[in-house]
Amino acid sequence: MASNALARLSKGTESRLDDQLIPLLRKTIKVAVVTVVAIMVIQNLGYSVTSLVASLGVGGLALALAAKDTIANVFGSLVVFTDRPFHVGDWVEVAGIEGTVEEVGFRTTHIRRFDKSGVTVPNSTFSSNPIINHSRRPIRRIKMTLGLSYQTSAGQMRGFLEKIRKLIRNHPDIDQGFNFVYLTEFGDSSLNLQVYCFTKSTVWTDFLAAQEDLLLSIIDLVEEHGLEIAFPSRTLYLREEAWERGLPKNPGLAGPPGEGPL
Repeated sequence: MASNALARLSKGTESRLDDQLIPLLRKTIKVAVVTVVAIMVIQNLGYSVTSLVASLGVGGLALALAAKDTIANVFGSLVVFTDRPFHVGDWVEVAGIEGTVEEVGFRTTHIRRFDKSGVTVPNSTFSSNPIINHSRRPIRRIKMTLGLSYQTSAGQMRGFLEKIRKLIRNHPDIDQGFNFVYLTEFGDSSLNLQVYCFTKSTVWTDFLAAQEDLLLSIIDLVEEHGLEIAFPSRTLYLREEAWERGLPKNPGLAGPPGEGPL
């Protein structure tokens, strides 16, 4: 009853920390109640609770050593609740596991991956591994490399770069805090440009929509300027040596001038 009342109160607060503490508190209350009831039952049966506790003291050390992983997980849960690296509902990535946090317990945290499978992560993982909280980023990055063919002139390149910069400056879904567009390198098969900017929304579908619109607009600019997006290619040049012009029809019978038959 008390835990249900606290759960109702937590829904009316702005903080999300109490939403995580309530399930943990509910489990703590259940363990405490069961322990107290067990002690009362043992005492009513005529056994000495004091001697029982004393006898358990020796085995307590062995139990603590055997339960070191459990203790590490409990301390890991303290890290989660004190440092608050994430809340229930956040999109996190830790130790190669990525998904949405569903529940934080004494020993484990339940994460729902994006393929809808559930993962139970020991809380000790959070105290020994970097935690990436994707939900806390205020903007979302677009980073891409665009390659134009080597037929692109310097004048065309300058005009094209300026058009992309103007496109980003005027795009309603692109954050204007920081962005750039530069010609960065002479690649093996292309002149490479780097486009770097951020979307205002961090929502996955909104990000994809903004990125798609930007890409389609860049394709329109490529067509408008008569340019060509490069693809991996190789040009082969054949050069005829002077001595080869005088070779007989069967070049395998003679070498270069001045050498005898093979």
